[in-house]
Amino acid sequence: MFTPPPAPERTRKELAEAVEELVRTASFIRARLEATRPRVREATAQAIAQITGDLRTLADHERAERAERAAADLALLEKAGKELPAAAGELVTAPGWAEQPVPDEMPGLLRIGHFRGVGDGDLPVLLPNPALAGVTLSGDGAARGDLIEVVETLLVRALAAAPAGAVRVHILDPHGNGTSLARFGSADTANGGVFWPVAITGNDVRDRLEYLARRVSTVALTFLQGSHHTLAQYNAGALVREPYHVVVALDVPRYRPEEMALLEKLTRTGGPCGVHVLALVDRGAQLRRGESSMIVESEPHLLYADHWLSIVPGQIVTADPAPPIEVVQRVVSRAEQPGGAAVVPLGRLLENIPRWGRRPGAAITAPIGLSGANPYEVALNVKGGPVHALIAGMTGMGKSTLLHALISSFSHVYAPEDLRFYLIDGKDGVEFRAYAPRLSDPSALPHAEVIAVQSDIRMYLSALAELEQERQRRSAAFAAHEVADIVELNETTDVRMPRVVAVLDEFQVLLTDPVHGQRAAGMLTNLAKQGRNAGIHLVLATQSLNGLGAFGEHKSLFDQIGLRIALKTKDAASSVTVLGDRNEDAASLTRRGEAIANSTGDPSQNVPVQVALVDKAVRAEMVRDMAARATTTAPFVFDGGGLVAVEQSAPLLAALDGKLPRRHGGETVLWVGGPVEVADGVAVTIADRAGGNLAVLGTGRSDGSDVFGVLAGAAISAATQHPDGRFVLLAPRDDHPLRATVTQLAEFLANRGADVLEVSLDETPTALETLGKEVKEAAGSPLSQRTFVVGFGASRIRAAAPFAVLAEHGPEAGLHVLGAWRSRAEMATAVLPAGAIATSPKALGFFDVRLVAQVPVEEQNGLGINRGNAPEADRMLLWHREDPNSTKIVVPFTAPGERTWATLSGRTR
Repeated sequence: MFTPPPAPERTRKELAEAVEELVRTASFIRARLEATRPRVREATAQAIAQITGDLRTLADHERAERAERAAADLALLEKAGKELPAAAGELVTAPGWAEQPVPDEMPGLLRIGHFRGVGDGDLPVLLPNPALAGVTLSGDGAARGDLIEVVETLLVRALAAAPAGAVRVHILDPHGNGTSLARFGSADTANGGVFWPVAITGNDVRDRLEYLARRVSTVALTFLQGSHHTLAQYNAGALVREPYHVVVALDVPRYRPEEMALLEKLTRTGGPCGVHVLALVDRGAQLRRGESSMIVESEPHLLYADHWLSIVPGQIVTADPAPPIEVVQRVVSRAEQPGGAAVVPLGRLLENIPRWGRRPGAAITAPIGLSGANPYEVALNVKGGPVHALIAGMTGMGKSTLLHALISSFSHVYAPEDLRFYLIDGKDGVEFRAYAPRLSDPSALPHAEVIAVQSDIRMYLSALAELEQERQRRSAAFAAHEVADIVELNETTDVRMPRVVAVLDEFQVLLTDPVHGQRAAGMLTNLAKQGRNAGIHLVLATQSLNGLGAFGEHKSLFDQIGLRIALKTKDAASSVTVLGDRNEDAASLTRRGEAIANSTGDPSQNVPVQVALVDKAVRAEMVRDMAARATTTAPFVFDGGGLVAVEQSAPLLAALDGKLPRRHGGETVLWVGGPVEVADGVAVTIADRAGGNLAVLGTGRSDGSDVFGVLAGAAISAATQHPDGRFVLLAPRDDHPLRATVTQLAEFLANRGADVLEVSLDETPTALETLGKEVKEAAGSPLSQRTFVVGFGASRIRAAAPFAVLAEHGPEAGLHVLGAWRSRAEMATAVLPAGAIATSPKALGFFDVRLVAQVPVEEQNGLGINRGNAPEADRMLLWHREDPNSTKIVVPFTAPGERTWATLSGRTR
């Protein structure tokens, strides 16, 4: 064992001193430590306190910043909450809630619950309004029910705070079979309202997402157009606001790859265009190998594990209970109420177009509404592009508004010398009456060639025949000038041939008529095929697509109609009928006057249009102003809604003014009513020979106004041609409702210089006896005065032998009987000797001209009237004895009233 040598003495001393010094130093240090330890503890505590305070201040700042960022939305919520408790998260139970006003702006944030244990009270949890931003809710399968409740809360509160018509909701529920959000089942999904039909099958989901993709494209290209970044910016200054679409995609990502791709695309691109995805993500569902999903992989706004967590770390959320079913129903009911009409004044579209400032070229164009912020112009072409147009939509969705916009706009843009209208309303239509002269306002649209309202099938066919004759006249003109079409004619010659636009409203009555439908379809198809070169354009409008055979028997007609404008249709099939194969978008329209225009059939080419409105007063002023400037003649007007006023007969008024030549050779023309075809009027001729009389048979109107109107019109007509003639007016009983009409007629005729004898019922036998003697004494020679016996009370005459003399022999002497009877038997009793057979045809033989109102079937058979020609209410059947097969339907005159006499009395003698 090694033992170190002993240290030297000096070294031991130095070591001892060093150790002593070390001990002293350690003691000093220990003393100093003891002295400074309280100060260190105090400094440490201060430092910890400072750090803690700083952290708290930082947290306060963060909380303040969050609160500041949400201040605007909270203010909106507070405002909305005062009026709509549902928007602020309170349950709506007040009975009058549905009548409360809705704010113009939607809040950007909506409450769905509160943070637990934060601050002195509960801090509300706000999520983006799904109508204005995308929202993702996420959890595993066990959390699905809780997620659904949050979806319900968000939707109810979003709808409660939304103006009417501002939001559309699309629910994709392929794995819940459409039942996941069944509490919204009270919504009307059939009519394209707030809630669209739930997409359940894979094809449903695909079709809906494809529609929404088209919607995004439409908004981007039509509304934003690079001038606005978002739909919200566009809506802020838009005349017509566009709705926002919420896509509720349940059970993401459990969709087919093509559906997920469409949903992903919609999530990326839809936001700026007002299409937002409210996604419910199932964290337990695995993505397919190689797939990724921005929806699934993005940070959710809410994550559900064993309790709700928000994106704020560590903060636990308590969700509000789902709204009770009665609240859901009330909110949905209110949301589905129609909002205010989207009004686009037509004047705003025309203000920069001078009146009659355009000349027709290869096309005629005129604005009818807005597509986005820009005017949409209808173009009817001769060279290239659609020639004709089809307009269709459900009742009340704006078809009449569209037609008025089209007529008013084209009339403003083109002069009457360049554009002519045929305006034909259907059987119950009266819209075109606004362009016809009226007693209160004689102004008529100067562009109108024909105006027909409440037209029956005969008027429609007559208008089509007139258009075909015009086409043939134009073709002859082209051949004579050696040109191909109207454009070349107007450009290379001095001829100024106008375009013709035939607006045929409710045209389906033509195609579906069991008797005349085939003929009408042929006429329409021929015009559609050959109208281009002639500059004749058809605008076919309807509210009913049933039985039109657009893809069947009438396909050749519809193939010629290039421009299709669809308002809201009742279903997807109707939309396809109007717009083309697979083009179902018209079924999704909601606003009145909202339309889709398409000239290719391709859904991607759909053009959204909000039809312009023409106020009635503004339209009337436009017509008056244009009528005052124009030099065109008055249009032919037909009103099938009743009888015709005498003063509405243009030829009779012309005769009263002395503008028609008087007849010679013993003939007298009598106007008895209006036609049911394009013609000036209905006139009959009686001659100074046997049978030169007129008879009206049948009951007609219960007050006799149609029968009295025919006889009065005939008497006035005769007075225009025989101003010095004699008129014997056989009055009805004194208590007849139209007894005064006979007296007024007598005064009118007398004022024009005629010799008038008004005979009461009691005086009739004596008057007839006197006239009979005159006829007998004349023995076939003319009487000293042309005489007309007008039998308003003829039905009261019984076996009057003198009357038989007048009817049989009077015409040869220049005396004509104009009488009315309820039946052949009543006529026979009056004009045949006593004892004659009541059904004898001899009595009828005294009257060359016969007008028959409504009579029983047996009476029709006795008169030889085919049931197909039997007159309807307010119509009479006219025929001549010499040609019993040439029957004509007449709209009889109505008995003249005070206004008629005032109008007629002002005419020149």
